[in-house]
Amino acid sequence: CEMDKFDKVMARIPGGIVVALGPDLGALQRIWCLAEIGMALALDQPISFSLARGLPETLLHKLTSGYSPAPGVQDAEASSQADKVRILEDIERTVGFRRFDLEVRALITMSGPGVSGFQAW
Repeated sequence: CEMDKFDKVMARIPGGIVVALGPDLGALQRIWCLAEIGMALALDQPISFSLARGLPETLLHKLTSGYSPAPGVQDAEASSQADKVRILEDIERTVGFRRFDLEVRALITMSGPGVSGFQAW
């Protein structure tokens, strides 16, 4: 979608967004995935994380020990530095880096082994 329409498209998604996360949580390292999460936060839309089964032991330990399983939004990867700068500016302006990182961490923790049972993961 064109950048000038991104916020309009995101606002029209009924029921919020679902972020599918593989065993490495790679989506949380990609700037465009984070742009969608940031826009959902700014629009006060629901965000659901769908975590893969078979998470690595190190990630399970982070999830169950209260450590952030993903890097902060400012450490995201991008193929275009210009995209990264623009998206980070939008996130900082709308929700702020601290709130973004805290909410993502809380949502992952609520979706993870501490909520649905360690054996499920």
